[in-house]
Amino acid sequence: MAYPKGSKVVWHKNVYQAKWYSIGDQPDVPVATADQTPWTLIGPVLPGDTPAPTPTLPAGTYPDWSPTEVYVAGSRVMLDGVGYQAKYWTQGDQPGAAPSTPQESSPWELPATP
Repeated sequence: MAYPKGSKVVWHKNVYQAKWYSIGDQPDVPVATADQTPWTLIGPVLPGDTPAPTPTLPAGTYPDWSPTEVYVAGSRVMLDGVGYQAKYWTQGDQPGAAPSTPQESSPWELPATP
């Protein structure tokens, strides 16, 4: 599964947050230094904790994403009910999809406000 920067996951009863785009990296793999893992340990899951739902928006909040459209920094689109904002110029890069290589980052992020 792919996790954009800022994604939070629960793994072995602990909450981790992605420092950068991650795919296939197990959060609790031992590393020599913290900069060798894309995950930050936030802490244990506490009794009564519940996951935050994926933020979805009403249809028409933003235009639907199109693979042929050119988007510039700040452009907002929707894909499957989720809003995304372009971090820089992009065309054909699907929001929420994995970048071509692990060294690249996604041109899309979740907007701070709808």
